[in-house]
Order: sequence, then C-alpha cells, then structure tokens
Amino acid sequence: HRSDHTDTSAAPCVQPAGGRTARCVDSIPLQFKVISMTCAKKTVKFGLMSDDLSSARGRMRKLRIDLADDLRSTTTGAGAKGNRKIVIAALSILRSNDTLMRRMARCGSRNEHNDTRFFCGHPACGVCMQRRGNRLFRQHLWPALETVPPDQLRWVTVLMVRHASLDEGAAEMERQHRRLQHVLKKFAGGTGKNRVANVRVWGAREIERDGTEWQFHVHLLVDLAGGDADRLLDLLRDVWGRGDRQVQAKMMQQREHQANVLRLARYMTKARYTQSVGTGAEREWMSNEDIVAVVRWRDRQSH
Repeated sequence: HRSDHTDTSAAPCVQPAGGRTARCVDSIPLQFKVISMTCAKKTVKFGLMSDDLSSARGRMRKLRIDLADDLRSTTTGAGAKGNRKIVIAALSILRSNDTLMRRMARCGSRNEHNDTRFFCGHPACGVCMQRRGNRLFRQHLWPALETVPPDQLRWVTVLMVRHASLDEGAAEMERQHRRLQHVLKKFAGGTGKNRVANVRVWGAREIERDGTEWQFHVHLLVDLAGGDADRLLDLLRDVWGRGDRQVQAKMMQQREHQANVLRLARYMTKARYTQSVGTGAEREWMSNEDIVAVVRWRDRQSH
C-alpha cells in the first residue's frame, strides 16, 4: 500500500493564510448490561440521561454543543491539536462541511499496513499548518538566516484594511500587497542590478476578528541588510498610518537564534481561531459561526 500523505509543501513568501476515527467497528448487541463509570459520568455531565429532549437528533446536537463548550474551557489556542479539535467541533455543530470535517477528523491517523500517518494538509488545520511552518523553517528561513546577526532582523506587523466580508477584504488585500511590494522596493533602493541594499523579506497575511469586522494585516520578517529600520517604518507609516498599532516593529527576543527563527516560521503559518479580549492581553476562542466562516474562507482561498 502506498503512503496516504497529502500535505502540501511550504512556500517561502506571502501565504494566505482532531482526533481519529476508526475505520470499522464490530457488530455488537443492541442492549448493554454494563457500562464504564467514566462513560456514566460523561453521560450525566452532558445531559444524555435527561428526558427534556424528545428526539435523538436533538440529543445529539445538545451533546455536540456541550462537548464543544467543555473543549473550549479546557483547550488553549497555543496547541495545534487542540486548535484542530475546536475546528472539528464547530463544523460538527453547524453541519457546515461534512466532507472537510471528516477529512480533518482523519488527520493524524495511522495506517497500520505501512506505518504511515495521514495528514489533511488543509490551511484551516492547526496541525498541518504547524508542519508547514516547520518545513518553512527547515527549507528556507534557517538556511537563509543562520549567519545573519539577530540585531539585523525585524519582525514588522502592518494593519492594512478592515472589512465585514472576508472575500471582499481578501480582494482588497491583493491591492494592498502590491502597495507593500512598492514600499519594500523603494526601501531597498530599486530592483535587480539597481538595488542598493540586499534586503530580504518573508511574510504572511492574517485576519483577526475585531468587533463586527475582520482586521486584515501582514507580518513581515525583514533582513535589513544594513538598512535603516526607522526609515523602513517611516515608509510604511506614510501609507498605512501613524497610529500606535498601525505599524509595529520588534527586535528579536533575547533567546537562542535558531529558536527565534523557528518560532516566527510557525507564527507565519499558524491557523488562528482566537480573538483579543479587553486590552488585547488575553485571548478567547471565536464563536462557532466565526470559526466556520474562517474555515470556509480558507478553503476557498486554497483552490
């Protein structure tokens, strides 16, 4: 049997942005005399012993909602596997895309015949996007930046547009991307043989829920190549504003250089489904509706 791997390779430039299911079960009697106490506790916790719901479909929907709420309270957005479980739960509750839900539920499952694992490779899957980040680090970022002094690198965030529609916002981001390329060429002093500085940039587009709109922005990892970081920020702020949050730049953290670059590679390829709360220091999961909207949008963008 051939390998079931279907994950796609990482791209070194701007990109738009579980569990397992058994393959078969044995036939078993319809009546049980003994169940485990763990199962009984979960049954009571999620209300399956209640007679309030008359239909089996209603009970299953309530179970899905209760399981998702329990998962939200015990899962952080930092874990790739927990991220994938949250997405599967949202798709299950809203019955938005059963094919994608089953595909993501299979992600990470092992093929016992040839000892390989299946990975869905979907841009909405936190596990597969983390794997893509690892490849981006291994194949592109680390070979390019291993000998670059950390103080020559900048992590730049640019808030570009806000839009109520994900599709219309993505179309506007194409125009903003062309403006960004123009600014970076200006900073480097031109293109080709006329370029003054050997500036290199890796970046990723990202969206985040902000009230009733979506905030579209980009993260850039910039190798200044001796250029002036303040000049780069001034050029960016001339286009996208001089507010406190419009254009932000950070130096590398005081940690091992390789760990810094790996962390940024994973950040650029992450599939995020959390949103800021209050002052932005804390984060919480998006609503199921918003999660499904983002998943479906990422699915459209990947085709």
